[in-house]
Amino acid sequence: MYTLLMITFQADAQIGVRFGVNGSLPIIQEEGLQIDNRPVSGYAFGVNYLFEFSEKWSLQPELLWTQYGNKDFLIVNGQILSISTIRMNYIQAPVMARFHFLKHVFFEAGVYLGIGMGSIKENTCSAICFEESHAYGGDGYYSIKRLDLGNSIGIGLSYKKFLLGLRFSTGRRNLEVEENGDSYRNNSLLTSIAYTF
Repeated sequence: MYTLLMITFQADAQIGVRFGVNGSLPIIQEEGLQIDNRPVSGYAFGVNYLFEFSEKWSLQPELLWTQYGNKDFLIVNGQILSISTIRMNYIQAPVMARFHFLKHVFFEAGVYLGIGMGSIKENTCSAICFEESHAYGGDGYYSIKRLDLGNSIGIGLSYKKFLLGLRFSTGRRNLEVEENGDSYRNNSLLTSIAYTF
């Protein structure tokens, strides 16, 4: 019986690799400041493990390295005082349920857990440009919590061992350390290609 279960599991489970471009635009609310928030792009790559329950339904846990961030234009009296580009690296673990409503087309939905790695990189340009590093959970304007939680939905095309996907993820947790009416939530749109072994 054990051997039969192992053979069935191996037949239905597939390991794959994924690489993509992640466009992120967090939802930011800061009291007393006028900020024009713009998206930035980054990379995402990692591995996934596809377990097929049937021809239509499957479950896919993933482990990804992904980049988030944004570009802020600080505006006072209609004038741009500074431009700051923020970049953050995350180890992200999505778990996605997938439904094939056509032979090669699927819809997916799930949740993710992300952990901020390293430090938050801020490149600011006003009269001059300079770069700073900020610790997660620290003081200052970018006092961002390390742990991120959210939901994801997407659509994709699969053909033989290849997959092309488009996935939108939105953070459910306010990442501001001192909220006080302020909030920072990650949002991203991932375009990726994957190969299953």
